Amino acid sequence: MHNVHNNIIKFYISKFLRTLSFWLPIMTLYPLSKGLSLTEMSSLVFVQMVAQTLCEVPSGVVADFFGRKNTLILAGIIKACYLVVILLGYGYWIFFTGWLLCGISDAFESGADAAFVYDTLQEMGREQEYSKIEGRGFSLTLLGWGPLLSQRRQAGVCRI
Repeated sequence: MHNVHNNIIKFYISKFLRTLSFWLPIMTLYPLSKGLSLTEMSSLVFVQMVAQTLCEVPSGVVADFFGRKNTLILAGIIKACYLVVILLGYGYWIFFTGWLLCGISDAFESGADAAFVYDTLQEMGREQEYSKIEGRGFSLTLLGWGPLLSQRRQAGVCRI
């Protein structure tokens, strides 16, 4: 039962760390330093969003078939591949591949984490706490966005 309770703590940590955004300005400047244009950068974001959208349903099938925990592990492996590709790569098509991997990873994370928490609570006989725990996770997500929002605010981009 102790390991099951640890899943909730890991969920909270994951929600915070996945959205910690201090690296976002670097992820724009780095490809630009490798010769990509702003237009190409915009197209990479589009590729990421399309990949995530197209992989949402298949990733749910994978989570149902192989388990939520395994799906989250796979998402982490794909995310690591994304980082390796863009850090070692040069040129548009390498970055295209990296952002494609990022979109796939995001699809595998989305939903699987919430289902994993629900399964954990169900195993503990505490399903009624799901909304509260998911709400806390969302709050931690917002805290992770904090650096991004403060950077935009200081730059005069975001008025909150």
